[in-house]
Amino acid sequence: ADQEVSVVQEMFEVLRQNGSGTGDKWWCDASGVQIDPRRTGEQLPSSSWVWKDNWRLDFSGGSVHATEGWESSSSGRFASASAMRAALRKYSAHDRYRRRRWVRTRVRTGGGGGGGGG
Repeated sequence: ADQEVSVVQEMFEVLRQNGSGTGDKWWCDASGVQIDPRRTGEQLPSSSWVWKDNWRLDFSGGSVHATEGWESSSSGRFASASAMRAALRKYSAHDRYRRRRWVRTRVRTGGGGGGGGG
């Protein structure tokens, strides 16, 4: 019996606020490298993968903004993945930088053979 393989795909929306309330927005991976959300967010590694769900905000990992999922930073440096798992994310309305994590799950379909599971 084949076991379903699932992978959580993630990307981060980053916002830098200027004094006037406007700001710049970009997307990056967990290490802070800027990415194209259309490519990273929609492309699957191969035809044997399918999306299991749609993009959703991740509210886990500490005191993120309750309704919008933002964590914040005064310097633009954010919690590492291990710190996020340890609930060390924080949010302050006074910080200039904000980031929120979007997640989506993909599953491998077995790639051939007439599958059937239990």
